[in-house]
Amino acid sequence: MIRQRDVLVFHPYETFEAVTDFIADAANDPAVMAIKMTLYRVSGDSVIVRSLALAAKAGKELTVVLELKARFDEERNIAWAKKLEQAGCHVIYGLVGLKTHAKVALIIRQERSLLQRYIHIGTGNYITTLPPSCIPISACSPRIPALGRM
Repeated sequence: MIRQRDVLVFHPYETFEAVTDFIADAANDPAVMAIKMTLYRVSGDSVIVRSLALAAKAGKELTVVLELKARFDEERNIAWAKKLEQAGCHVIYGLVGLKTHAKVALIIRQERSLLQRYIHIGTGNYITTLPPSCIPISACSPRIPALGRM
């Protein structure tokens, strides 16, 4: 569906499974060559991190920027960083002096003789349960990455 048009997901009306499925499907897709993602706050039993680890073990190129200074989640993020590194992911621990708070994923997929890029940009954290005050929106598009090549 993302190949044909941009997708906007408003999570009070759609479950967060739309996002976790996007990452899990990419991790299991043999045509996906690379996944690049930022993580700020991650659930304790993260489907996304498990999917990324499986993708790395399957030989996909994985780069994850994982913010270690997510308030109250530092220990959990350190544990996830170790798990991702053990699986073969290249983990970047943020940038010195800056906090990485972005929610972005880039999927690079071989389609026929071309590399196609799909991007997810979200306003919420990559966690499955959110407080009622947090109403995330997700956008997925094959066109946004193309803008960088113009």
